[in-house]
Amino acid sequence: SDLAGSGVMFSIDTETGFPAAIIINAAWGLGENVVQGTVNPDEYTVFKPLLDHKGLKPIIKKNLGAKEKKMIYATGGSRPTKNIDTPAWQRMQFVLNDAEILTLARWAKIIEQHYQMPMDMEWAKDGADVTVRRIVTENGVVIHEDTFVSHYRPWRAMFLIGTGGAAAGERSSG
Repeated sequence: SDLAGSGVMFSIDTETGFPAAIIINAAWGLGENVVQGTVNPDEYTVFKPLLDHKGLKPIIKKNLGAKEKKMIYATGGSRPTKNIDTPAWQRMQFVLNDAEILTLARWAKIIEQHYQMPMDMEWAKDGADVTVRRIVTENGVVIHEDTFVSHYRPWRAMFLIGTGGAAAGERSSG
């Protein structure tokens, strides 16, 4: 949605694999910047087991992201969308209010229960309405369990230049 905000949500914590958390990321404008990781979005964490308890607000954490830019539909030109600087007043506001956070979290829980596995979803807010736009994968969320460098034997001789924690569970050399 270029009129309000959009983002992604995960029915588990993808960094730790904690199954009782729902993670929602949000930025102003179209969601592609959040999906591609080119913007620092707002992040909300919801405690899934308490979502069905009336009168409770199981929002564990709300982090205000910088949201430096937002993607909107372009008028003319060769590309259908463009990035613009996010106005300061929007950068200082959360994209979602508590009711919208809880609505999305409930939908994430329902979708996870339907597919019987952790899910990765895209959502959009256009003006006053919030909707789940797309269930990204039916294969579940990739959990980065191995956060430390694992050693392997390369196909040719190499020398070690450093060690440390892996940012995304991948290997590299160079």
